[in-house]
Amino acid sequence: MKYLKTFLRWIFIVLTFGFLIYVLYTSLKELQGYTFNISWDLFLFSYIFLFLHFVLVALAWGLLVRALKKPGVPLLDALRIRTISDFARFLPGKMWYILARVQMCKKYAISSEIIAFSALMETYLNILSTLLVYIVVFFLVAHDPLSTYVFYLFLFLPVPFIFLHPKAFQPFANIIAKIFKRQYTIFTVRYSYLVSLLSIFFVAWIILGVGFFLMTASVYSVDVSLILPLIGVFAIAWAAGFIIFILPAGLGLREAVLSYLLSFFVPLPIAIIVALLSRFWLISGEALTALIFRLVK
Repeated sequence: MKYLKTFLRWIFIVLTFGFLIYVLYTSLKELQGYTFNISWDLFLFSYIFLFLHFVLVALAWGLLVRALKKPGVPLLDALRIRTISDFARFLPGKMWYILARVQMCKKYAISSEIIAFSALMETYLNILSTLLVYIVVFFLVAHDPLSTYVFYLFLFLPVPFIFLHPKAFQPFANIIAKIFKRQYTIFTVRYSYLVSLLSIFFVAWIILGVGFFLMTASVYSVDVSLILPLIGVFAIAWAAGFIIFILPAGLGLREAVLSYLLSFFVPLPIAIIVALLSRFWLISGEALTALIFRLVK
């Protein structure tokens, strides 16, 4: 069964990227009609927003760990641990980055249950914040075709906020305890505190979306009026890629979803190029951020 899952995973990834490349190949004549003037200034400037996003997300995780166990992890060390361990997400299974954080937090006497719970809550806040970004963005640009989905998402929105409450989220801690073969632990953290952390994630995704717009504008001329739609589609495409556990870092699916959503605003071949480029942009930004905090003492 394990080998079958691995086989199917890579078949999906290869077929997805193969299809995207095939579409680009069949669109060569169309692409020749576009003038590409790469703006390296804009491209490099977008990395500032990418860096700020990773810092805010890492800071939110550090504050969450501190709320779960005093005194927690020093914030600078939390930034270092969060940015370095995150590379394990590219391994299949979605659990390796948690194990990496457990190892890196041992010297602070933070239990594996707390690290696992904080990682799970962080993931939940991340996905919920991307949903909020999409809803807010397409409420503001109500004339857009993608706004038709917002009403249904808005009706669904109270459900994830209910599960955000510590008492509703607590059963997940029991699952974590079983995974790590530890005694069931009751985690105490205020609901208002979690909502405040959610606001950090929300701001972080707005910042990342601005960076994505700048990255897109560096390779293709897009009007500044598209900044909000591009923020929204990038956030929801990231969430779509993340929730598919069998794919390392949503490889393939995220690019496919992003290509489709971007095609509402730019020609499809351009959308595919930007979606593929966004993978390199994100990975290189993560690497640079991790390197910076690895060097900072």
